[in-house]
Amino acid sequence: MFAGLLMATVSPVCAQVYVSEPTGDVDAPLVLSNFSSSETPHLIVAPAAAVAPPSRAEAASRPSIPATGPTAQAAVGRIHAAPAVPANLMAVFASAAREHGVPASLLMAVAAAESGFNARAVSPKGALGLMQLMPQTARQHGVREVWSVLDNVRGGAAHLRQLLTRFPGRPALALAAYNAGEQAVLKAGSQIPPFDETQRYVPKVLAWQTHYQKFVEQPITRSYPQRKAMPPVAERRLASTQGTPRTIRQP
Repeated sequence: MFAGLLMATVSPVCAQVYVSEPTGDVDAPLVLSNFSSSETPHLIVAPAAAVAPPSRAEAASRPSIPATGPTAQAAVGRIHAAPAVPANLMAVFASAAREHGVPASLLMAVAAAESGFNARAVSPKGALGLMQLMPQTARQHGVREVWSVLDNVRGGAAHLRQLLTRFPGRPALALAAYNAGEQAVLKAGSQIPPFDETQRYVPKVLAWQTHYQKFVEQPITRSYPQRKAMPPVAERRLASTQGTPRTIRQP
């Protein structure tokens, strides 16, 4: 999977990776670069994000995710503006996805919509961290340290797995339940509840999952060797053909 490839080839501290447009052909080469160009227009991995928990004062006075209204819509962002995944979180999402049997792309999309990949996010309702776990949800899934990035994402993955099992074959309802609560979905007749936030949230997450899936879950049979530092203007082509992948541009 591309997630594993990225973890093996970029530094989690300062990585920034642009990729070419996937063609859907697993035999087609994929281009990675650390700068944007016409050949590599998509920023899929962003520089590392801060993961330290907020101070008590910050948590009390600076809720980062508005609950409702126009500012909430702005906080989540536009459907087609899926944010790049911070480099230091790639391995976290991949690990939690494997552990709980959920797509890494879906975990990333939920985290992007819930917190904008902000590990210090606190909502007015008390949801915390990357996956915006409520305290009761965190306890339910055995999250001992909600400010631990790995524990938070594991808890979110476990909760998402539970909801996907509760609503089999209906990921939209699982996402609606993640956002509004399982009881809200059931009260709505097993439909997406008529809440503005949830009505926006579900299609957004599904669209963002599709975006991440094109890159993160594209099978690649060969990668280039890991380097300690990528040159400032270098591109490498990854091909699924035999032989060592060759450098196609080098200063």
